[in-house]
Amino acid sequence: MLTPETGTVTDTASAASVKNLLAHRDPFLFVDHVEADSELLTARGTHRFDEGNWFFAGHFPGDPIVPGVLLLEMAAQTSNVLLGLRAGKTVKAYLVGSGNAAFKAPVLPGETVVAQARLTRDPGPQGNAGPGSFFSFKTSIRRGSVLCMRAELTLWWAD
Repeated sequence: MLTPETGTVTDTASAASVKNLLAHRDPFLFVDHVEADSELLTARGTHRFDEGNWFFAGHFPGDPIVPGVLLLEMAAQTSNVLLGLRAGKTVKAYLVGSGNAAFKAPVLPGETVVAQARLTRDPGPQGNAGPGSFFSFKTSIRRGSVLCMRAELTLWWAD
């Protein structure tokens, strides 16, 4: 796994520095670490939702949870990182569709979750589609073994 701060490999998974593959930055960066399978068909992104995050102040004050739309965003960012790994560069991809989204368990302040994104549609021959292409992913977010969210996402490569 590579960390965004150092880009140092800590295991044998194919991976890359998040900030080298994703256009997002704080306070709207929801992937801290990433790893991918050797075929670059699946990526896992990890993020800790710190207690001091800006959105907790107004999202159910006194009983805060991570907004579901931010869980979708985390899954989309993990999917976007996978596209960047496949392209070997930063890819600016917009979330343009979601389907079958289900929120199964809340994510609370201070919790670390893992988003998994599996590429289900790459329109290019031999998987080399580029700008202007639409890509589909099956995604999920888990806190340990607990499923918190699942959704099918479509991203459009805007570069």
